[in-house]
Amino acid sequence: MLIPCPCCHAAINGKLPKPGKYTPKCPKCGATFQMIVPDDPEMTVQVKTIPAKPKPEVTQHQEATGDFTENLGQGQTQEVTGAYHPPRHEPERTVEVTGAYHGQDEATEATGAYIPKNRATNNDRTAAISDASAGSNIDATTDIGGAPNAKKPTKKGKIEAQEMPDYLGGYELMKQLGAGGMGAVYLARQTSLDRSVAVKVMHANWARDPIFLARFTREAYAAAQLNHHNVVQIYDIGADAGINFFSMEFVEGKSLGDVLKRNGTIEPNVAVGYILQAARGLKFAHDRGMVHRDIKPDNLMLNVEGIVKVADLGLVKTRGMMASDDALSEGSPGSKTQVGGSKLQSVSVGVTNVGSAMGSPSYMSPEQCRNAAGVDHRADIYSLGCTLYAMLSGHAPFLGKTAMDVIHKHLNDPPPPLLSVAKTTPKDLAAIVDRTLVKDPEHRFQSMEEFIGVLRNWQDQSKAGPPRPTDEQITVFEGLTKQIISNPMAKLGGTLAVIVPFVGGVLGLGLLFVKPAIGVGLLLASVTMVLAGLIASGLLTDSYLFRKIREWAFGARIVDWLTIGLAGVLFVVGLYFSGYFVAGLVGIVLGTLLGAGFAFGIARPAYQKRLANKADCDNILKRMRLAGVDEDAVRQFVVTASGDHWEVVYETIFGYAAKLPVRAAMLEKGETKPKQAAWRDGIINRIESSIEARKQAKAKKHLLKLEQKRFEAEGVSAAEAKAKAADAADAIVEQAVEIRAANRDQSKKINVRTMMKRYELAKMEELKRPRKAAPLVLVSKFFRTVFDPRLRLVLGALLIVGGLMWVKQNPGATAIVEAVGNTVGNVENTKQAGALLEAASQANLGARPLQVSFLPPAITNLFDSFNPIVAGVILILSTFASNGMAILIMTLGALIALMGHKLGLPIPAINPLTPGHLTMIAGIGVAIVTLVIFGRR
Repeated sequence: MLIPCPCCHAAINGKLPKPGKYTPKCPKCGATFQMIVPDDPEMTVQVKTIPAKPKPEVTQHQEATGDFTENLGQGQTQEVTGAYHPPRHEPERTVEVTGAYHGQDEATEATGAYIPKNRATNNDRTAAISDASAGSNIDATTDIGGAPNAKKPTKKGKIEAQEMPDYLGGYELMKQLGAGGMGAVYLARQTSLDRSVAVKVMHANWARDPIFLARFTREAYAAAQLNHHNVVQIYDIGADAGINFFSMEFVEGKSLGDVLKRNGTIEPNVAVGYILQAARGLKFAHDRGMVHRDIKPDNLMLNVEGIVKVADLGLVKTRGMMASDDALSEGSPGSKTQVGGSKLQSVSVGVTNVGSAMGSPSYMSPEQCRNAAGVDHRADIYSLGCTLYAMLSGHAPFLGKTAMDVIHKHLNDPPPPLLSVAKTTPKDLAAIVDRTLVKDPEHRFQSMEEFIGVLRNWQDQSKAGPPRPTDEQITVFEGLTKQIISNPMAKLGGTLAVIVPFVGGVLGLGLLFVKPAIGVGLLLASVTMVLAGLIASGLLTDSYLFRKIREWAFGARIVDWLTIGLAGVLFVVGLYFSGYFVAGLVGIVLGTLLGAGFAFGIARPAYQKRLANKADCDNILKRMRLAGVDEDAVRQFVVTASGDHWEVVYETIFGYAAKLPVRAAMLEKGETKPKQAAWRDGIINRIESSIEARKQAKAKKHLLKLEQKRFEAEGVSAAEAKAKAADAADAIVEQAVEIRAANRDQSKKINVRTMMKRYELAKMEELKRPRKAAPLVLVSKFFRTVFDPRLRLVLGALLIVGGLMWVKQNPGATAIVEAVGNTVGNVENTKQAGALLEAASQANLGARPLQVSFLPPAITNLFDSFNPIVAGVILILSTFASNGMAILIMTLGALIALMGHKLGLPIPAINPLTPGHLTMIAGIGVAIVTLVIFGRR
């Protein structure tokens, strides 16, 4: 059996001696400790330290409960009970340890809270002590999985004597909100999106263990791919300055635990509405093979819109983590704001106050009390039933002075019938709650779907009737949707935002060959107007497109900014040498003023009007949610009440991203309705693809480091660990892509837990994907280079610069074009028009190629007409395409426009158009058709 050393925590392997008192010596640290083997085999072994000197100080005593199960063969386990004395030069502390000793695979998922520091010498065992009172009297350097005493929230907190920075991996830490067994929770601002998030920083005691840290990160990364209305969203995982953290949705509101503390009890219809929302979030998890295992009122968040969200879904939970989050002082003040499911108040008392605080033991299923590793989704049904019991009665089903008292009652005592403690509860509802609290899982509801159905039936048969919008709410809501749709400023803004830049761009291109100075000014004014209007409107209205651009910009690498800067410098230099610098500068200033004027004069008033309408709509929808209406039904109600222009209303209330899946579902059903500002879709898709690729690369890099440390901790050599870690990181990211795709398509069912187990099995069997051969790697790199938008951006800028320099060196060619333009207004018949066009076709005759001394003729000879300018514009437009085929076709169009007439192809001249004119027109046509076709897709 394995016996934990009370000094260094090493797991000592050996046979159990005969009954008696022994003083063995730890082979790891050399310390001598006392072990008492009782005569009665049913009693447990006692293990404790031998103090060097008796301490006159008062002993601090802390009880803990946990599982120490060692598999002795044939399913037998050995129980160990003892006392742990931390080796510190201070008053002696004792931690009572009872339970079973688990192997590594069960430790963290089941009950593990304490991981020994000597993992390298004990690769196949993990001591998993459940500390039911972690955080009470243990300072930040104690190695038993407890959190330090929570202090007054400050901008900078400490985790194991490590000062927190102001910024952590792209997040500005605003203030510490709380601390628990996992670590500390901070309110933070995500700089890339300028939004509030919750950042959980992992306690150093957990982060020191590479095997646990790798597993936790894998499962958190998988959970981050899932998204549901009733689940707190995990955003990001990472490490910075040696600190491991993950960010998640900031829920502005309070927990149901706070609601219960404030009100004492909750009216049955309202309580059922809350539970139904939580049950839908848990059903979403259960359908994907995930079990929460820590459902309680404090982990159910109620936001300001009336939506209940389940917190901490998909994260590895250990009893030690939950214990210090749950050990709340009896008189500690309730927190007004909840973040990601963490209780935002000080953690300062031990297990003796569990009866007065709402901790996990009060809501834990009997089977989880026995073995947390073996529970299934029915454990969440039990815990959710306990939560509903507490809402209706004012307290959890079982109370006790200690955690063990409560756990004993969960295991052995029948719960007090709900009607005996909450006599006003409807009998049929009380019967539903009582069934959730049956100790045998086989006699409870067998699925969350069944539980939801029973509660819905109860709602239908209750006096209040089934939850649905009233006639008055429908009438008021339809009136509000009409106001949103008919917003005159919004309509005017949408029309001007498309027509003005388009007309300006077309006029600029037309005048570029007739009045070059005016054409350049109009083109730059049109482009600048769009950019300035987008930035100013984004700052004033928080548009989704601007947020995505901001996110991309904040996450851009140095090479991205250098590429953009180089393209800008080349363009300015080319504009200067072309002789149209003043005209271009005037166009930029004019475009900036027009864009800013549009934002302040049209976009902001339209946005403010819609915000007012949205607030009124939110109040109606909130009442529907609190009555128990399914969130999907709420959103379908919005679509139905809004009519053909539902996208305008839906995006106003729920946002652009929430609208896309609904649109896709309607298209699959053949329901086509007008799109709202469809021109954004292609741009947003392109930006999101770039952001997603960047996130995957960042996650893969982070996972690779953690997996490498994990393999090394398991005894693998450094070189082999690095190779295995690369394969493991690739596999995890591929799994995440699969999970995210299935999450978008609800018809696809995917079991996240099975995927994680599949990964573990592959790792244990050392299955590795075959490495790419060298030629395949080179081909892959070549295509990545070709598809890199930065390369096309720079090449496009160079072509435009070279073309403008050619225009500057050949004033005669442009003078003929300008003269033709001046006489176009006097044309009276087609013959005169043909003559003028023929004169225009001769504009380039006598013009010489670009002359640059330091460039070879093979390059400068390409610049002998306006074709390079057109090719450069096409290449720059191709950077907005996200489809690989579209990129290839547009690149081909740019090549046709640039040198299609130079390849010796049999291109006939169509008087007065030359082959060069024809290839330029063909390239433009290819680009336009490609953008139209793939933009719609």
